[in-house]
Amino acid sequence: MGIPVFPSRFFRYSSIFINKNSGIKHPEDLKGKRVGVPDYTMTANTWIRGFLEHDYGVKPTDLQWVTGGLNESGRKQWVATKPIKGLQIIHTETGTLSEMLDKGENDALIGAREPNSFRNRSPNVTRLFPNYQEVETEYYQRTGIFPIMHLIVLKRGFYEENPWLAYSLYKAFAESKEICAREMSMQSALRYMLPWMIPELEETIRIMGEDYWPYGLDANRRTLEAFISYSTEQGLVESPFKLEDMFAPETINVAKI
Repeated sequence: MGIPVFPSRFFRYSSIFINKNSGIKHPEDLKGKRVGVPDYTMTANTWIRGFLEHDYGVKPTDLQWVTGGLNESGRKQWVATKPIKGLQIIHTETGTLSEMLDKGENDALIGAREPNSFRNRSPNVTRLFPNYQEVETEYYQRTGIFPIMHLIVLKRGFYEENPWLAYSLYKAFAESKEICAREMSMQSALRYMLPWMIPELEETIRIMGEDYWPYGLDANRRTLEAFISYSTEQGLVESPFKLEDMFAPETINVAKI
């Protein structure tokens, strides 16, 4: 049983890596290429495939997917899915996707983490979107979507025994977020090891508004509906479902805390 609290969000344009010798210059060039992905069902990859298809016309079936370990070999897909027609997925048990990208065995790689070949500054590996912050800003201004990676859930049996807990947890998380946002803006001492955190925070508010990391169902409806749509298109769920069915009723349509 979900609570509309989203502790992890991430624009994912920075998470597409290419081999410099693959001939890929633009997103459309990914068509017909071999693309490494640790797990086809990962949230990060669902978002990436979504904007590749809807903004650049690159469908999942236009690529050959290679699954396996990112920086360590042996990873397997956690969740069974019914692949969409025409989807090509092969699995590798040996080597890593990072090494395959570096050697040119794969043309590109998408995922939630940087491959070691990029972190170690291989001359063969770079980002598809080196100006990803500009692209992500335009994406947000155009769509209003700030991609959600995770949410808070309660085991259904536990929730049914303690229905009061859903709203109490929602309220606690919302108050905690407000404390964090307030302390981040204090200029007596920097909250985190980011020298220009204050101007970055001010620019974020200018672009996204005061509540740039919203909780609650209504404030996130567009983002959640987009993810459900992408999941259906990509074969991760069999059919769309109502958002209200995902969340505890006590946490829906509550006043802003």
